[in-house]
Amino acid sequence: SLPNSDPKHLRAALVSLILAPDSNQSFVTDEQDQDGSRASDFTRALSWVLAQDPFVFPTRWKEVGALQSNQRVKPAPFVNNTRWDGFAEWAVFLGFAFRASKLGLVPNPWIAVRDVLPKVFLDKASLPQGDFRERLSAVLPVVDGGRYRIVVDAQTELPWGNPAFGQISPTLSAALLSLEASGVL
Repeated sequence: SLPNSDPKHLRAALVSLILAPDSNQSFVTDEQDQDGSRASDFTRALSWVLAQDPFVFPTRWKEVGALQSNQRVKPAPFVNNTRWDGFAEWAVFLGFAFRASKLGLVPNPWIAVRDVLPKVFLDKASLPQGDFRERLSAVLPVVDGGRYRIVVDAQTELPWGNPAFGQISPTLSAALLSLEASGVL
């Protein structure tokens, strides 16, 4: 294997590019497929998926389409199965989900969170919970409290759930538990 064959650096660069404000200028509009939207559609979809329960999240386009319709998300994160299929591939590569043989796509951003931990902790060995969440949502604005996630939450009339103040979503909880189990946290 080549010394730089680890996709971690490429993945980190792509996540930064995709989540950058310049790549999401049309994010808050109700229109899709605009010129210059760049990553807005992916970012919107990712924010919505990460707001779901990863333990019961559907894995096929038909059920995902029904779920977004039932939750009355406007604009809809996915308009067809082509968008869903592309999203699923990129979400896995970028570390926001993984594929399980019997479950299909499982939203769990543990790899994306792991990759940004140096930016979150900076030179500190530990952080108070509030500081950790604030820094994480600044670096990954699609997770709880992030600027894109807040917009999508407001565009979802009937969300899966509303964590109480101080609680985190099931996807972020799964990510942190995965990182704890692997010895990273």
